[in-house]
Amino acid sequence: MQPNLFSFEKLNDILALTPVWNENNLRIWYDCRLVPMERYSSPLLTGEGYRLCPDIQKIERWFDKGASLTLNQVDDLTPELRSVANYLEAEFRGYVSANIYASCAGRRAFDSHYDDHEVFCFHVEGTKKWRLYEGWQDNPVGQPSYRPNLQQLHNEAKGPVEAEVIMTPGDFLYIPRGQYHDALAKDSASLHVTFSLTPMNGLGLFDLLQAFAVTDSLFRDDLPNSDSAAGKIALTNRLALLGDRMQDILNHPSLTDKIIEAQGKHKRTRREGRIGIRAYPPSASRNSLSAKKRANPMCSP
Repeated sequence: MQPNLFSFEKLNDILALTPVWNENNLRIWYDCRLVPMERYSSPLLTGEGYRLCPDIQKIERWFDKGASLTLNQVDDLTPELRSVANYLEAEFRGYVSANIYASCAGRRAFDSHYDDHEVFCFHVEGTKKWRLYEGWQDNPVGQPSYRPNLQQLHNEAKGPVEAEVIMTPGDFLYIPRGQYHDALAKDSASLHVTFSLTPMNGLGLFDLLQAFAVTDSLFRDDLPNSDSAAGKIALTNRLALLGDRMQDILNHPSLTDKIIEAQGKHKRTRREGRIGIRAYPPSASRNSLSAKKRANPMCSP
């Protein structure tokens, strides 16, 4: 694991950037339930007036009570997080996002669940026990809609425990998309960073296929009216023809090139290394101003 990826000290530093946080990227969980933002926020005066922002003192009190803290989409906040995210995207050609999880001993933020993306977990402080279950969801896309018995359905689908893993600082854990799991901090507060990876899947082909199909007159033609028996036969025959044309598109070399191009773009834009803004020496500034005045006598400071 990359050394000094993150720490509680860095967590406190970025939490101090109060206006950055909102109900979408900073959340508090207490015994697997989401705490409403107004319970850990206070009004903050900004250039646009007062708005509700997370309050550090209230966050500390919740954490002292045993709550868990999650910070979402933080892969651009430090050079270390940015570096790992850029590496994973380049290696696996997929969209990567980083989340930070701070938990208290003996408290669980989430019940057993699966994720609809690949999970790369880097443990940085404390210890945490992860349980991986035999149950899987087959290539899930998104999460199921909420229903009162949703967690019961998850508990029934997860099956028996397949493995238990104790994570300590420096450990790395990969959890495949769709595998049921849960985690619990052990003897003290724990901190880990997860990088979620979402490569392009087969559903992403439909937009590319449409761009090819729209150039074919047969795809642009109206489908036969299926009100009559003869119409249903005509529709069935048309679908067969369209299937043949679709097969031709899928076998076309230029589609492969378009997919490779789309995979390369399936990522976030992050900067490598440090930002290059700097103050020029006073002499350089004076020389630049003198040059402008010589070129344009009307120029004034």
